Amino acid sequence: MSAQVFASHPLKQVRPDLSGVARPYPTGHVVFDVGLSDTGEVRSVCLVRGLRADVNAAAEAAVRQWRFEPARWRSTGAAFPIVITVGVTIPPEPLDPQPCRWYADLISQPAFSLPTDAKLPRLVKRFEPDLSRASRPLPRGLVILSIAIDEFGNVKSPCLLRGVRDDVDQAAIAAVRLWRYEPGQADGQTLAVVMTVTVQIPPEAGRQ
Repeated sequence: MSAQVFASHPLKQVRPDLSGVARPYPTGHVVFDVGLSDTGEVRSVCLVRGLRADVNAAAEAAVRQWRFEPARWRSTGAAFPIVITVGVTIPPEPLDPQPCRWYADLISQPAFSLPTDAKLPRLVKRFEPDLSRASRPLPRGLVILSIAIDEFGNVKSPCLLRGVRDDVDQAAIAAVRLWRYEPGQADGQTLAVVMTVTVQIPPEAGRQ
């Protein structure tokens, strides 16, 4: 039997005000890690991936006004602080009532408390990306992914948050799909969670 998390969902969203932004402005997604209180209020906003400083600032100002349904443990119904990752569409889609794209619920941030008996998943089997077919020279940096880890420790639904180059990113995603975890636990039951992971490019020498 697994103890699932009822993730936070938006109750109030404000579109970014781009009236003071220089034209033309870039299009795409501004991605933030958003810290929520146990009442669903936005407490912190940290930029993960941006477009341009003035656009990023407008998106952050909007996100700080959002309100969320609190995250809860299914087994107890207790609300708790959480960090979620959201992406704001630029420009906002005029007919879309939900001006954000959801990436992942993150409950692994150390600045936010979890129930005292909560245990996060532990990586037990890791594969490095096969870059033999990637174009040379290889870029250097981190591929950042959000992944769902089910109650059996399997990786599901990897989502790219920040990449280095498409062919390398895809190799990293393929490797992460093979990773295996010792499942997380809460209230004495296995726990399905979503969290962020990073893949070093090029892989560190000798790492298994």
